[in-house]
Amino acid sequence: MAYLLRRIMSLFLAILGLLGLIRPVPEDIMSYTPEELALIDSYLECSSGASVSVFAKKGDDEPIFTGTVSDICVMPEFEGSEETGYVKYTAYISFEKTGAQFLSVRGARDADITIGFGELRSEKYLPTTVFEKNVFYRIDVAYSCSGGSAPTFSSSSPYRLSVTYPSFGGVPAVQPEPIADIHLRDPFIMTGADGKYYMTGTYDPVDWS
Repeated sequence: MAYLLRRIMSLFLAILGLLGLIRPVPEDIMSYTPEELALIDSYLECSSGASVSVFAKKGDDEPIFTGTVSDICVMPEFEGSEETGYVKYTAYISFEKTGAQFLSVRGARDADITIGFGELRSEKYLPTTVFEKNVFYRIDVAYSCSGGSAPTFSSSSPYRLSVTYPSFGGVPAVQPEPIADIHLRDPFIMTGADGKYYMTGTYDPVDWS
């Protein structure tokens, strides 16, 4: 019931947006900086594509093949590929334009597209789904096929794929020495007017009693 209500609300908000009754989300929300985009480009040079799992038939738990391909719907080559029954692709997708993308898989049966928003939420793709440009979303595409056929995947604007979620940063090679040991709740980091970073939060001995 909760899922149905979320779907109805999502569709209602999409209609209001198309009618101009609500303001769209600014394009700079959740968008990457030029520096981050450059990192994405370099990352995708060695990590572009999609992971794929091939099953003898829909509903099987054990794949007969797993691997990586250059794009969604590119059929992998392996012994017995002509007997392929059900294929699942997983990748992270980013579009060049903000808005609905009208994703489709042609030349296949039982096509199913699911979009992941972050790590905790995923929804079945709808034509009203709005994507922010230069933001990576997890995409799961599955369909039935036979004879090694290769269906086509399309969208409204150009896209790029990554096998794994792009990451900026990580653990430094040399661990820094801590400058303080403070018990802090609800931490939040922001950039100050002086260009420095400041962390704020809840700190009071009473909070930790």
